[in-house]
Amino acid sequence: MNHVLTLASNERVPLTSSMRLVFEISHLRTATPATVSRAGILYVNQQDLGWNPYVASWIDQRKRQTERAHLTILFEKYVPRCLEQMRNTFKTITPIPENSMVQTLCTLLDCLLTPENIPSDSPRELYETYFTFACIWAFGGALCRDQYKYRLRSDMVPVVERHVKSVK
Repeated sequence: MNHVLTLASNERVPLTSSMRLVFEISHLRTATPATVSRAGILYVNQQDLGWNPYVASWIDQRKRQTERAHLTILFEKYVPRCLEQMRNTFKTITPIPENSMVQTLCTLLDCLLTPENIPSDSPRELYETYFTFACIWAFGGALCRDQYKYRLRSDMVPVVERHVKSVK
């Protein structure tokens, strides 16, 4: 069997029997029939999968049970509303998949929810403060400039204020 990877530059890379390749692509428009016939293809529709499995896995990795409980409530409370606002109201500089925005939210929370910032006896409101901050950047970080100035203030701030009455 021919185990050679041919790159776009026509450079040929020999592959050993222990090597495996995984390609993650958004479409097969430029794939050749030879590539498609030799590759195992797995298609996962982002809309069918959604953001919940990623978040559930991320929350399960958190060490403290109280933190997992707080985060589960906060994700259920804010993320659907934020995604709906992003879909229906806001325009981003470049298209960003919803799963990517949620992954960004989790990454920001990883940075913010440290033992130094959130001691073990922290109240839910402190989690909500950090969560709100991370939501603003995860969902609003790639807004077009005009969207940020006007729409974020007029549309998103009231949503945040309405649902985060306890955050100071």
